[in-house]
Amino acid sequence: MSYILLIAGHTCSGKNTITDILVDNGYVFWQKYKTREPRSSENPKFFITQHEFRKKVSNVEIVIPVSYKGELYGNDASFLKYLNEGKKIIGHADVNTVIHTVDFFAKKVPVYPFLLYCDLEDAIRRLDNREPKEMQSQNYKRRYGEIEEEKKIYLQNTHLFNQVYNTSILSSNEIVEDILEFVKFF
Repeated sequence: MSYILLIAGHTCSGKNTITDILVDNGYVFWQKYKTREPRSSENPKFFITQHEFRKKVSNVEIVIPVSYKGELYGNDASFLKYLNEGKKIIGHADVNTVIHTVDFFAKKVPVYPFLLYCDLEDAIRRLDNREPKEMQSQNYKRRYGEIEEEKKIYLQNTHLFNQVYNTSILSSNEIVEDILEFVKFF
């Protein structure tokens, strides 16, 4: 049976780490289109202009579009075929995406959102480790101030999530093990 896991969390909370482990366990990653600038480690294929984004939404190539801080995010509609094939899907989400994804599938496909967060010191250390010091831009310095703001929004909305994990305390493998145990019951 197909289902969707959504991994949500503030900047540097561990979303990519958890997602990568789950992909290694047979999940298919549901790619998002984004209009923000890509990080150096990201595949530029899914970073498009706002005009291209709106055109893809009109052509139903993007589903579940949301806006966050002036940028647009939406899921690649071609990944829906994996649901028809009985695959297990994993994607990243913010609070709005969780709400819209649950509504979009309206009991046709189970959606299980999980929330990750960590201590500010860990988030800043992880952010600093994304790129060498000489490569860090003003964008990263700006992000330091946003981490606590993002964390507060997520923690005010824990009712939307099946489980909440502090990645400063739990290891990635412990979290993945718990998620996999959780979905066994459904």
